[in-house]
Amino acid sequence: MKGFTRDGKFHPIKPYSKVRKARDQTAKTEGVKIRKKKVFSQKRMQTALENFLSDPQIAGTADEFHGYKETGRGLWLSGEEGNLIDGVSAFDYYGYDGGVNPEMRKFLDERGWYAEWNDAGTVMLVKK
Repeated sequence: MKGFTRDGKFHPIKPYSKVRKARDQTAKTEGVKIRKKKVFSQKRMQTALENFLSDPQIAGTADEFHGYKETGRGLWLSGEEGNLIDGVSAFDYYGYDGGVNPEMRKFLDERGWYAEWNDAGTVMLVKK
């Protein structure tokens, strides 16, 4: 049951906005900076990828791959060739934890995106 502890006492649950305010206030008093992430648009993410990767292999949008109406939610990349970060592959289905190079994972996370495998040769980058 929501709001009850194991001893049966009721504790009201704070709405998310109150929790966030409390977290922000605690961070201010402790001198911690909270950086809010800006989620990149599909076009902005594509440009950022083209600048970050030395051999970008962007096949299209996730909507084109799935045959959907344009929603602007994802990008379709090759997981087999290209997409290099300093000469090392950004994606390796069998090689990395989750198939994504840690540098690439950090790059995506900072921009509000994540990688999702369709199959061993197809990677979809999707907004969080």
